[in-house]
Amino acid sequence: MLLTAEDVREIDRRCSEEFGIPTLLLMESAGRAVATVAADMASSDLAVAVVCGTGNNGGDGFVAARYLLNRGFPVQLFFVGRLEKISPSSAAAVNHIILRKMDVVTHHILDASEAPNLTGQLQRAVLIVDALLGIGLSTSMRPLQRAVVDAINAANRPVIAVDIPSGLHADSGAPLPIAVKAHTTVTFVAPKKGLLTEKGRPFAGRIVVADIGVPRSLLKQFGEVPRYDII
Repeated sequence: MLLTAEDVREIDRRCSEEFGIPTLLLMESAGRAVATVAADMASSDLAVAVVCGTGNNGGDGFVAARYLLNRGFPVQLFFVGRLEKISPSSAAAVNHIILRKMDVVTHHILDASEAPNLTGQLQRAVLIVDALLGIGLSTSMRPLQRAVVDAINAANRPVIAVDIPSGLHADSGAPLPIAVKAHTTVTFVAPKKGLLTEKGRPFAGRIVVADIGVPRSLLKQFGEVPRYDII
């Protein structure tokens, strides 16, 4: 099974409307899966850098950061954009509030001119979690987003991409116009189509498929249910 961005939106909608499974619950499972992979890779006392945007992909990153903190890893959160861009009623907003109450070290990145400093900060981490942009990206990134992707790649650290490397088109795998080059991509429910295209495959690295609790009866309507690496 390979999913398009529209498939994912439809699955999310039907999880809520037909099964009563809220986005908050799916986000919790997604972030926990990312943290599990990160904990296996980050076997040192150096910080784990979690780079988050303002959407649901960033919300997955907030959850991952919380689980890593709870496991004793030093976490540095890099929040890209303005806080008011997070919808107040969203699952991402709920998880951001929780994380703030845990006193995570947070850096706010508001302008593309800050990218050179960001590279240096990321180089002090043992691992980077890329939760900047998800499957919703369909046009070229804005200058701030592009600068952050450049900084992540320039840091030359292992990167775990959350669902899909930031900057990739979820369906075609085309960089828009650049993308994070991940060591590992933890993708949810099933691989996104763009991860396995000729354009997208070099950016995805190792692909880990995580079960986040979508009902099997729903998934079977989109194809053969995948074998999960994380349950």
